[in-house]
Order: sequence, then C-alpha cells, then structure tokens
Amino acid sequence: MKLLVYSWFPVYADHMIGGAQQVMHDFLTGLSENGIKTTVICPQVKDKTKELLTINHINVMPVLKEFSNRPLYPYEQLSNFQWIRKLSKSVDVIWSLDFTFPIDLPQPIVLSLDNFTYKEEMESFWDFNWDTLILPSKYLFNIAKSIVDPMHKDKNQNIKMIPYAVDHKHFVRTEPLGLCKKLGIPYDDSYILFPHRPDPDKGFDLVLNLIAALAANGNPHKLLIPMNNAYKADKKYYDYLKDRAKGLSIHEQVIFTNWIDIQDLPAFYSLGCWTLAIGTFPEGFGLTPLQSICCGTPAICTKAGGLMDHLPSGHGLFYVDFFNIDQIREIIERGVSTSEIAQGRHYIKEHYSTDRFVQEHIECLRNVKKRKRDIFYCEDNNPIRISPWCHMFNDGGIWHDYYMRYVKISRKEKGIIEKISQGCREYSGTEIDTIKTLLRKGIIIGEIDE
Repeated sequence: MKLLVYSWFPVYADHMIGGAQQVMHDFLTGLSENGIKTTVICPQVKDKTKELLTINHINVMPVLKEFSNRPLYPYEQLSNFQWIRKLSKSVDVIWSLDFTFPIDLPQPIVLSLDNFTYKEEMESFWDFNWDTLILPSKYLFNIAKSIVDPMHKDKNQNIKMIPYAVDHKHFVRTEPLGLCKKLGIPYDDSYILFPHRPDPDKGFDLVLNLIAALAANGNPHKLLIPMNNAYKADKKYYDYLKDRAKGLSIHEQVIFTNWIDIQDLPAFYSLGCWTLAIGTFPEGFGLTPLQSICCGTPAICTKAGGLMDHLPSGHGLFYVDFFNIDQIREIIERGVSTSEIAQGRHYIKEHYSTDRFVQEHIECLRNVKKRKRDIFYCEDNNPIRISPWCHMFNDGGIWHDYYMRYVKISRKEKGIIEKISQGCREYSGTEIDTIKTLLRKGIIIGEIDE
C-alpha cells in the first residue's frame, strides 16, 4: 500500500502546536515503523529554523500554497491541484486530517477530523468528499451519526471511531531539573501546568482567578503557561493575560515560558503538581490530561466535548463543573494518591496505546473502498432526540457545547426533554410549539410532524 497524506500544516520533526499535529506525528511514525511508503503534501515552510520530519518511508513535500487571511488566488490553487495530481498518481489511498481533500480522485479518501467546531473541519465533513470518516471520540462519533443518519444512510457504515494514542514509552516520569535550567525557573516550586494554545475558550481567565484564590487561601502555587507566539493576535492575548495577572497581584506567580517541544513535554509534565484543562472549548479528544497522568502528574478538567469519556473515576483525572473555582481549589488542596495515578497510567497504556492507534488506522486504510458520491437527501423518518452536544445537569440546566455556556430551560421545556428521552413520539399542539423552540436553540434535533 502506498499512501498520500494531505496536511494543511507543515510536518515538523519536533515543533507541534496542539493535538492534531501530535496525532499526525504519531501516525506518520507508525506508518514508518510498518514500512508503508507515504508521501506527505503540506504547505511551504516559512520558518526555516524548524526541521521537517525525516524518517524512513516518509517523504514530506512542503509545496502547497497556504491560505491565511485571504482566499488563494486562482494561479495558487491551480499550483496546488497540479502538485496533488502529480503526487497522487502512484498511490493507493489518500488520508486527510481536518481539511477537505480539494478534488475527487479515483483513489478512496479517508478523512480524520479532530473536532466539529472550527470552520475548516465542519466544511470538510459537509463536503462529503470522503469514503471513510475517522473520529477520535465517542462524543464526535455521536455528533457525526446524528447528522449522517437522516441524510446518507450508506455512509453510516463508513464512520469509524479510533481514539487517539499516548506514547507511554515517551510520556514517562522524567527528571525535570534540566528543563528548569532551560526555562530559567526554580526547581522546587509547586507548579500548576496550563499547556494550551492561546484561545480564551481554553480557560485562561479562569486559571488566573484560581491562582489568586489559592494564594488567598494560604496555598500559593506557580502557574506555568507555555507561549505560542505564531501570530500577532497570540502576542496580544498573552499581553492581556500578563496585565490581568498584574491586576490580580499574582504576576510573580504566573510564569510565561517558550513553547514546549515534544521532546521536553515529559519533563514539563513531571515538573507539575497538577495539569489543568478547564476550558469551555468542546475538545474533539484532548490529549493533555492523559499525557500528564502518564508522566505521574494528576489532571483536572471539565467535561468539554470529548474530555468527558477519558478515564473512569479513581484514575488520577478529576472532572469539575464549568467555571467552578471552588471545586478545583478543593481538589488541589485535598490531593491525590500515587496509587490512583498509577492506575490511570495503566489504563492509558491498555486503552490508548500507539500500537492500537496505528494498526486500526492501517486496517481502515487497507479496507477502504471508493464509493459513488451520493446525492444529498433527508429521510422522512428523522425522530426528535436530544442533541449530542447538550448535557443535562442535576439542577435542571443544560450545558450547550456550541454556546459554550449553561442554558436555562423552563419547566415546560424540561418536561418535553424528559418525554423525548423516554422515546415519546406523539405531542399536543402546545408541546409542538415548545419543541420548535428547543429545535431553534439546537438543544434537540430531528423533525416534528404537525
């Protein structure tokens, strides 16, 4: 089998921003180890200081014209098509991550999506220029099925769930002294780790408030925030965070470092007391908590998107309600046993192994078949059901992943949701009006007969 990988970011040897680039790195490394000849077509490299991935059987071709703040001009898009045509002639299968493969070819196309939030990923899904779709979490799988079920029944069989992997040989407890010297920070402080790209929905404001609350409660911690200054907007956001830390009088406790490359991540995680992923962004999977636990550092996260399905209780991962600083503070002050973290590492090794991840992808790539592009249609039988991006809470409220906030519902709406969850198919006229309201809010999906 010969493979063409379509990547809309350069594939570097060590420098990775976000989970998707780590997934690409794991995937290509696995293909190399299995002797699968792979050509990677990706954008041209702007930063000449970073080395491209160079491993056996993998040929990285940085030739694509990359769109940024404007659409590609016709001659740029034509250049991309010509390169795709040239490099695809000798391959058997095409694999694309997070972006629509721009043209239909005789070879089957496998699309992997990291989330259902960003414009590019959503358009990749809706274009339906794929023969098999791979998703990393039950959360994304349920969203895809809820959309495809009434539209493309035959595609339902071609949606696969393959959870991401954590390399337990790489992510191990590592002496962090060398990294402390590299970053210029003390070795023996109590650090809370926040290794996320600069996105307000990742929970940066909340973690600053947490550091202030811990200090006020007599339990001061240092906060480590690795910076990714790839764009002017990123630098502006970090400047805002620094100003806000000063306003909270915690600027000496908040340390901004350079971005942590993959080879230093184990030492980085081993340096912390806790790793936090407490944002509202609906993650497609979320590698950070699992990597941290593998390195012996417990994690606290919200149930944002795919994060909710990671580990059972008692495995070093603690779930908290959105925006709830008191819950986070109490967990940190209570602590966690080393046995729980050890159980978490064992569970991750068993359920999120790199070998499983690679072999399941290879099997999918070997078995994918080219299918006729279907005409769009919607089935009449499209029953009302609770949206997979909405979650009920004990207080009767609903968390809406696309609003990224709690949504208050009336007693009447709550009653309708309970009837829907029980499989009811018949509703009165006033109930239908309530159902229409819930449909407009995206809390339920489907069609109602009037």
